[in-house]
Amino acid sequence: MIGEKASGEPFTPHDLQLLTSLVKNLSLHLNQIRLKNQILLSQEMDLLGLMSRGMAHDLNNLMTPIWTYLQLVREEAMPGTGTAELLPIVTLNAETIRAYIKEALFFSNTQTPQFAIGCLAQTTLQAAELAQPRARQKGVTIHCHSMPPAEIEMDSVLIQRLITNLLANAIDASPSASEIEVRLIHLVRSSADRAWYRLQIIDHGEGISRENLKRVLIPYFTTKDRGSEQRGFGLGLAICRKIVHLHDGNLTIESQESKGTMVQVDLPNYQVRNRTQAAAVSP
Repeated sequence: MIGEKASGEPFTPHDLQLLTSLVKNLSLHLNQIRLKNQILLSQEMDLLGLMSRGMAHDLNNLMTPIWTYLQLVREEAMPGTGTAELLPIVTLNAETIRAYIKEALFFSNTQTPQFAIGCLAQTTLQAAELAQPRARQKGVTIHCHSMPPAEIEMDSVLIQRLITNLLANAIDASPSASEIEVRLIHLVRSSADRAWYRLQIIDHGEGISRENLKRVLIPYFTTKDRGSEQRGFGLGLAICRKIVHLHDGNLTIESQESKGTMVQVDLPNYQVRNRTQAAAVSP
């Protein structure tokens, strides 16, 4: 597999032993770096979640009487008056604030996934079906390629939300009459104990600049027009990253301006922490 030496001499057993030792040491260091990054990410998400939770609860308490008052005023407002004309705008703004609060609470809450064996391909197709109305409204086609049977340990509700969020972003970024590709790939095993699957969502839209690509996963960062009804709150991808992290997976984004974006989600077929806990309690 490693070919010949530059000198043309064959590798000796000692050479192979050194190479094997080098690979093991590199693997150890890479795993340590990966673990350190996961810990830092977890700490960052916890701090942001704590901040979001406090803000969202306070806003929710302030919005409840305002929303109730708007409902009462809407029932009593006389048609043709200034109050009746302003009510739809005020109500829309209040609904937007409530939607933001809902997203912030979801992001901030410490999720405990309800893991169960499920079919990732089926969950992906269900999410694509939920995204169809939004795609048809934009004039975009969602093409799900042939998918392998993928039985994995997951929280199907969270995974469906993950895929729906990614598809919504792809639809928003896609021009009319374009196509979004959805692929599910069974990756080559990198270890004997776990299998991995890669979900790809590819759009051919406006793409993301290099500067923004570094920040798209940061909570509350958004590139969407703030005057648009579909502008979002900058939590969609942060929620996606959190769901993937809860499933011990990886999320990566590749994009080029004016060429499109590809989001990749790698998920294992089972959760190591669950197997470890089960082994600990078994007699």
